[in-house]
Amino acid sequence: MIRVKKSSKFLFFILLVTKIPAYAQDQSGLISPVVTQNINLQTTSSFDVFSPKPRTDMRRLDYQLWDDVLQNIVINFGLSTRIRATRPQQSTGTRVAYGHTSPYRLEGSRVAFGFLNDNYRDVLTHYREDLTSIANQMDITRLSKDEQLAFWFNLHNVALIEKISRAYPEDEPSTLSFDINGSEILLDDFKFIEIRGRNLSLKNIREDIVYPNWSDSRVIYGFFRGDIGSPRMLRLAYTANNLEYRLNGNANEFVNSLRGFHESSRARKVSKIYDEAKRFYFQNWDLDLEEHLRKYAEGETLKELSVSKPFELDRYETKIADLSGGRRRASGAYIDGGGNLPPETARLLSEVRQKRDILRRRGGSTGLNSGYVIIEDIYTDPGLPTGSSID
Repeated sequence: MIRVKKSSKFLFFILLVTKIPAYAQDQSGLISPVVTQNINLQTTSSFDVFSPKPRTDMRRLDYQLWDDVLQNIVINFGLSTRIRATRPQQSTGTRVAYGHTSPYRLEGSRVAFGFLNDNYRDVLTHYREDLTSIANQMDITRLSKDEQLAFWFNLHNVALIEKISRAYPEDEPSTLSFDINGSEILLDDFKFIEIRGRNLSLKNIREDIVYPNWSDSRVIYGFFRGDIGSPRMLRLAYTANNLEYRLNGNANEFVNSLRGFHESSRARKVSKIYDEAKRFYFQNWDLDLEEHLRKYAEGETLKELSVSKPFELDRYETKIADLSGGRRRASGAYIDGGGNLPPETARLLSEVRQKRDILRRRGGSTGLNSGYVIIEDIYTDPGLPTGSSID
């Protein structure tokens, strides 16, 4: 094993050289059991440089330190009960209900944006810069397709979390904008990632690199959007070895959640993330989408999916996937119910515990982590302690 280090004290990314039997080196580059090359759609010429090529580089990418970061800032809210959360009670003496009020607020996962200090935001920036630096030092398109896919997921998600954390408090990431030469550019379109002479946005990573080159529709669940309507952010990084498990888990959670799919009186409502991916995976909208959803639908979801109604886009929940609704920064540390919590955060976590009890009474898995941990001061040494391993 060879470790390739950078001079930066914020080294998060290590290249591991591994021996792979010759018979496993498929020169077509299509060696992944998770994804195969999409031969029907071509990238535009400016993004051809990122199209996967025959594998000639046997190195693997290690994201252990990204794991450590995620386990400190991400909270998994568990499986959906498929019960819409009612509007929370208003604060005493006011008509305003602070914090999250969305009926989908108890689904998915949350990033503890309000608890991130300046040190932690710097760590996120340096980590994103280290990822792009590695991609500029080596030709990642020569890695296995699974290695490439895990790289794009992790780069997209850390870059998104970094920018939101810099702007926080922010209640809707989709409306977050940046003044670029006098023009307001939305976060999704902001080309702040430079690799191999190309300036990339988050949208470019999804729609110009990953979707055109990976035909497996599960890839849509690897991208976190920063809001409640998003596929959940996992507490572990994506790697070439865990793609199958992680993408299946996120697909199952999202499809069986209300924010992913539910039946209304007139239609079968689906998330707008399917519409974004329509031209790549659901060109025959009703047939292709239903086939996809049926792979993961269970119980009540499968029953609702079987009705003869058209598919329609649901109202997408754009509120930030944090703990307080993007209202303010928190202070102090919170460990398993104690500490100094804003009242709206304490209320939300209390609702999550009630949801967990519902799932337990049903006799199924809660899908929750054991406890909530938010750390006030983030330690940037590579020896960060590791939390639970699987969402």
